[in-house]
Amino acid sequence: MTLIKRSADMSTAEFRCWREFLGLPVAWIANALAITPDTIKRWERADGDVNRYAGLMMRHWVNDSAMVVNKLTVALSKQPIKAPMEGTKGLDMPPSWHRMISARVAERTGQVIEWHE
Repeated sequence: MTLIKRSADMSTAEFRCWREFLGLPVAWIANALAITPDTIKRWERADGDVNRYAGLMMRHWVNDSAMVVNKLTVALSKQPIKAPMEGTKGLDMPPSWHRMISARVAERTGQVIEWHE
């Protein structure tokens, strides 16, 4: 399932909407893209254009997140969903992203979300 296409440039409003939807902190994205948090904040104020690589990465994260939600919805339809608490180490995505995924799966399955340490 593809939520957004990869062909067009990403507007500053679209970038912020997707970042918030995915639960990705500005600091995490800045680190992942090797840019400063101030650059992202500037984009989100519409003070600059979102660079093409950042737009492509956001599209990648959006589409991958949709696939994760779809897979987990099937896999976890009959058991509690484990959401990581803050400070969880060793995750490829920030804990806020994992909580967003947990919430989307719970929304689809009606399952309970439990804390995972």
